[in-house]
Amino acid sequence: MKTINARSPYFISITGSTNTTLQLFLWNGSTEPVSHTYSFTKAAPSATQTESNYDISPYLREYIENINSTYDPTPATESSTSFVNFKTVAFSNGTNRTSAFKARVIADSGTYEADNCLGSFMGDYLLGIGVDGYNNYLGGYNQGSTADIVALADTSKVITYLENTDNKYVNLIINHTGTNVTADYVTSVGTTSVTILSSSATKKVYNMKIPLKLVGFTSSNVLNIKSNGTTVYTFNVAPVCEPKYTPVLCQFINRYGGWQFLTFFKAQASSIMIEKIKHNLLPDSVNYNAKRGQSKSFNINGSQKIVLNTGFVDPNYSDLIQDLLMSNTVLLDNVPVLVSSTQSDIKTSLKDKNINYEIEFEYAFNLKNTVI
Repeated sequence: MKTINARSPYFISITGSTNTTLQLFLWNGSTEPVSHTYSFTKAAPSATQTESNYDISPYLREYIENINSTYDPTPATESSTSFVNFKTVAFSNGTNRTSAFKARVIADSGTYEADNCLGSFMGDYLLGIGVDGYNNYLGGYNQGSTADIVALADTSKVITYLENTDNKYVNLIINHTGTNVTADYVTSVGTTSVTILSSSATKKVYNMKIPLKLVGFTSSNVLNIKSNGTTVYTFNVAPVCEPKYTPVLCQFINRYGGWQFLTFFKAQASSIMIEKIKHNLLPDSVNYNAKRGQSKSFNINGSQKIVLNTGFVDPNYSDLIQDLLMSNTVLLDNVPVLVSSTQSDIKTSLKDKNINYEIEFEYAFNLKNTVI
């Protein structure tokens, strides 16, 4: 199983002396379509250049949509549109190149396929999922992960939350093949283990929402994600007490394609912007009514902006700010917004001492409802 970030290109390369064809199967949920969603054919570039490349990422994104970040504990999964399942089948010179070695593995709740090219950058056949993340340029061509458990978050960041709240989680893509997946919460009073997926759970791909802290605990937590008792990811979580300001929770899709949480703890400032068109009016008569005015505003509407401050954060939070500025989907306290800021300094403790980031947002709707 290959997990790829669909906001960056991902190429399927096929070699054929005359032509090549790529069939792309796309689906949300657990039911694979009977026939392909798209089929692409290219002639060989030349007699000596016989490799054709197909970028599948734009087509994956058509099936991905992230709207609601609210945690639902039963079950702890996100909407099926948060990721897309895909399968590619390659044809060379009119022949299915996978027919000689493709094997079918029947799972408890559907059909899954595997072969000796699974996960290959230039394989004939590939089965995987796409998420709404992106890759950094320096990582190179066709980045992705073949791990059965993929965290859609950065484990190097200490995740802060408002003390006595329980509204943050981490997304895990789990290709469940029968292992026992658990979450161990390490607190000052001990360790509590919670089963995420038992070995007997339905074998399929899950996008799980794992709470970053246990309800009732206010001390710092360490969350360990384990597969069959072996730790595969560790997240550090810390509460923050903010007695003066009203913190604002920012939820956005990060570079990994999962929901990321960033709390703006400090000062905030809101403003309203109005748009209107002014026209001069014709008088109702020669002896006009002076109370009607000579001009009037039409098509009045407005929007609201807010400027937020993170408060003092660690130097490595610059990566989170980058993800926020680059995100297509951003919420403030579950309300959709656009990021108005188009740049931010990358701050360091050596130069800036205490690091605070100030970000401007615009609410993604008009003050007056004009939806028709």
